[in-house]
Amino acid sequence: SIDSLLIPPALMLMNVWDRVDLEKILRSEKKPKNSQKYFLMYAQSNCGIKYREEAFDELSDIGHVHQGGPCWGLQHDRSKVSNHITMDRQAGKTSNKNIYKDYR
Repeated sequence: SIDSLLIPPALMLMNVWDRVDLEKILRSEKKPKNSQKYFLMYAQSNCGIKYREEAFDELSDIGHVHQGGPCWGLQHDRSKVSNHITMDRQAGKTSNKNIYKDYR
């Protein structure tokens, strides 16, 4: 059991400690883990935001990235980007969780 002194004040004020499993929030060893099979998926649909595209290019220099939408940086270097994965924006917030589970 979690000592009440460890509960963040914001959680106490919102009365959420009885609705969530605090063990999963406060203890990193209890948090669900992803497989970390892949480095990054970039799932943007608005390609006109330059700083996002620049960040994508920088991150693609660190590791191989997957494209999850129409955007894939400013460099458009296919040697660093692969596997265009179709994300379903209309299916709801949690519908793509099976796709994200393999990413860091």
